[in-house]
Amino acid sequence: MFERLLLKIARSMLQGVFGEITKQLNVIEQQAKEPLNGFVKEVMGGAWQGPDADRFVNEVSNMIGPKVNDAGIFIKKFHSGIERALQAIEGADKQATQMVGELDNVFSKIY
Repeated sequence: MFERLLLKIARSMLQGVFGEITKQLNVIEQQAKEPLNGFVKEVMGGAWQGPDADRFVNEVSNMIGPKVNDAGIFIKKFHSGIERALQAIEGADKQATQMVGELDNVFSKIY
């Protein structure tokens, strides 16, 4: 009984942590990725021309944007893995509780 309460508390805490991580990822996207994409659009619109401008667009488009996307993918995979682990723990706890209950029934019939 106490263990189930702990599992519920742990699940709730993890969901809170993942919610905060997701918020931070959104902040990164809003404060880093979106302005950089705006710069790229301006450069591509002709605000800056030449090989350095092309290199800037390439760097931002091919390096920074994918890194932010990679972080999001990692966070989602990490969250999914933790969620599966919690489900496995809860399933094992449920099975163990059922087995103890069955053993209790067997022993109560014997004694």
